[in-house]
Amino acid sequence: MASKSIGLLNIVFGADLKGFDNAMKKAQKKLKKFGSSMTRIGGTMSASVTLPILAAAGASVKMASDMEESLNKVDVAFGDSSQQIKDFSDTTLEAFGIAKADALEMTSLFGDMGTSLGFTRAESADMSEALVGLAGDLSSFKNIDVATSQKALQGIFTGQTRTLQDLGVNITKNAL
Repeated sequence: MASKSIGLLNIVFGADLKGFDNAMKKAQKKLKKFGSSMTRIGGTMSASVTLPILAAAGASVKMASDMEESLNKVDVAFGDSSQQIKDFSDTTLEAFGIAKADALEMTSLFGDMGTSLGFTRAESADMSEALVGLAGDLSSFKNIDVATSQKALQGIFTGQTRTLQDLGVNITKNAL
């Protein structure tokens, strides 16, 4: 069977698209405003998240640098006895509530003071460990921070007993 073509049919639609066009323009403006708002929120959120991360990274670098400096001080102050102090500092948090970095700083301070008074480095290491432990115990017993205990015990070397007396430790210059 053969098919026959009847002809072409053209249909023309006429429509008023003015309302549709206005609605599309309004929607486009709203989307642009929403996009700008989201960009602003994203910038604020980025700053709120990024800045603390950068601050934490900076603090981490400083802490690592401070730890390295503390280890160097221990090496200088105690020489051959420095490993003894490093091993001791690994136990101070659990034993006395003193962080490793703080223990290293305190032992270096007490060690320098001991060697300047004529103690050997080995004697200074033993004494420094005892004083750091005492600082932790004193802090716990008197409910004060370790820095205050350290300062009070530091007075033993300088003859300034007032801070110890304020803590209830009655020590005289003659006893020192």
